[in-house]
Amino acid sequence: MSTRPKITRWDLAGQYHDAPIYELLGGSQQKLPCYASTYLGDDEPGGLSSPEAYADFAEQCLEMGYPAYKIHGWQSAPLKDQIAVVHAVGKRVGGKMDLMLDPFCAIKTFGDALQLGRAGDEYGFFWYEDPFRDGGISAHAHRKLRQLIKTPLLQLESAPLQRRLPRRHRRDRRTWLCGRAGRPWPWSGIRLGFYIGAPY
Repeated sequence: MSTRPKITRWDLAGQYHDAPIYELLGGSQQKLPCYASTYLGDDEPGGLSSPEAYADFAEQCLEMGYPAYKIHGWQSAPLKDQIAVVHAVGKRVGGKMDLMLDPFCAIKTFGDALQLGRAGDEYGFFWYEDPFRDGGISAHAHRKLRQLIKTPLLQLESAPLQRRLPRRHRRDRRTWLCGRAGRPWPWSGIRLGFYIGAPY
């Protein structure tokens, strides 16, 4: 079922009451922490063409006031290059901002996903999203990966994919959709669509 009718109703209610939707839902916070997110790596001069370029951009985002940074690596780079990005960014801004990693299902094997996840562990990454090419449908593989790394997994952002999974997989995935408990982020516990925004 489409969410458009629900959004339309909330919008109409907001107009009727002359109030934003967050107030209708009981919220009072007007500013939300946002994170900077890269696009996929490239080989363009001045783009995200090297681990150092990712680290430079992370540092720029930190200087702009972003409290967190999400890395989308290259879609076809060797694993050693993907790991080098994690190390370069972690060394440069780790401990100064929360770091997230989203290989965008580009990592081909479980073993490679494990190595990349362990690199993220070295710098206390906040989450590791869609770590390998299966698209999140292997509940066993993702549960095993979660057992072998410290960084929380973030999975199944596609609602249609969630509906196609067997019930036991949908039930299991809940543990994969949460950040670390007690972290003061609006996205710890659920996935929100704040990919871009002003620093707060």
